[in-house]
Amino acid sequence: MNSKTTRKVIRELAEKYKLNFDQAFKIAESQFLFVADRMKAGDKETLTFFNVRLKKWGMFGVKPGRKNFFKRLYEKRKETDLQDQD
Repeated sequence: MNSKTTRKVIRELAEKYKLNFDQAFKIAESQFLFVADRMKAGDKETLTFFNVRLKKWGMFGVKPGRKNFFKRLYEKRKETDLQDQD
């Protein structure tokens, strides 16, 4: 989180709530950890993933290319399992 916009938002948060920069940084970072957890909670078999919108930062979600990666990985794993059964 080193962009100018991010640092600006963290500074504004710190000033508004009378926090030091490190405390405000941890609050901001917790939002991104939440986003990561929500996205990990998706189902790789059905390719159902959650999108999360964070005010001032935007919408976060799994891109179609990443979904295709999971689809190919799942299909390959299925083929391997079928071959192992034979």
